[in-house]
Amino acid sequence: MTRDVFNKLIDELDASSKNVLKNKNALYGKKDDPLHNFKEGASIANCTPAQCCWGYLTKHLVALRDKVEYSDWSDRDDLLEKCQDSINYIYFIWLLANEAYADQVEMDRIDQAFTGPDDNGVVSMATNPTKILEKFMRNQLNFNELSNVNSYTKIGEQK
Repeated sequence: MTRDVFNKLIDELDASSKNVLKNKNALYGKKDDPLHNFKEGASIANCTPAQCCWGYLTKHLVALRDKVEYSDWSDRDDLLEKCQDSINYIYFIWLLANEAYADQVEMDRIDQAFTGPDDNGVVSMATNPTKILEKFMRNQLNFNELSNVNSYTKIGEQK
């Protein structure tokens, strides 16, 4: 294989993968959330969205492995599809991981908005009361903790 053929084949696979990724995602994903199907799949399978994506990827990896195992290169279009689908699920894992990281950074920011509960079960705010509500809405603070919020106690202040 020449370097020129190598580069053309890489470009073909890359362009095909990205085209399929963007076009199929527009059909499968929700308009405002391109990762929706993985989140819903995770809810059904009781796992994380990335774990759900990995499960979807393994189907494609098995099909690709079978092609390799049997040296089945007879259908170039089918091979291209199996390669691009595998690549695209790796893109999705990358996207899901970055979203999870951003969510964790946000949760860490929200965690810094309050302290507690203290020995009396009182949650004290460090900043804005909406941070407590954000935490509650993300299911990180239960109702009993929310009902014990003391908006008059500041961090480090004694009651």
